[in-house]
Amino acid sequence: ELTDLPSVEAQLKMIGTAVSSCLPGRSIDEIAPTQFDSEVLGLGAKHGRAWFLQPSDEVFRTVSERQSQVVALLAETSRESRKAIAELKRHYQVLGDEAGEQRIAERLKASGIPGLTATLRDLQLQQHVVRLRIADEQLRMTEQWMELGVP
Repeated sequence: ELTDLPSVEAQLKMIGTAVSSCLPGRSIDEIAPTQFDSEVLGLGAKHGRAWFLQPSDEVFRTVSERQSQVVALLAETSRESRKAIAELKRHYQVLGDEAGEQRIAERLKASGIPGLTATLRDLQLQQHVVRLRIADEQLRMTEQWMELGVP
């Protein structure tokens, strides 16, 4: 739950190493909330919000610019999440994992960077399972050819 800026920043730093793989070309610094965000959200120092009480072109322009940045980040996160979920679904289908396909619904409920990170972690696991199954089949085929006496 969003209660204070340090808590939000701490949560984002926990997943900081995954950000570059979740959102190619982005760093944790680009998605971390700013002091401005904390003031907009009512989490900053009370005296820091005084300028919100004085409407001006600068205030509206600043809010609009930051809003555009956050909307773009949200759209990018959603786009990457949809791609990862589709890929994960294909892996579950190929592996015949019906329970995994049902878990996709849970992934659709997860949102933001934490949801995307969890989906990508599951996808990496399924990719590993697929590679292991392929390697196992290759080994089995090699053994069968050896039993047939083919070098």
